[in-house]
Amino acid sequence: MATILELAELSSAVYGDTPVPNNHWKVPRISPSNPDGYYGVAYINTTTHEVVIANRGTIWTSLANLINDAELAAHEVTPMS
Repeated sequence: MATILELAELSSAVYGDTPVPNNHWKVPRISPSNPDGYYGVAYINTTTHEVVIANRGTIWTSLANLINDAELAAHEVTPMS
């Protein structure tokens, strides 16, 4: 089972701030480009076969992220693409 430290490192890695922890975690799936700014990564531990999905939050320099957050705050439904 992933440790709290590994989960924190995977959460940081989804922002590109740190590398993926140790050599047991691989990245089999990255979310496709999304006009609303969503970005997530699925990590798999090649030893335990555990999967962790990390979602990136708002990037303050991303206009798409800020617009999407404003729409959510206004209770607008984001259209499905």
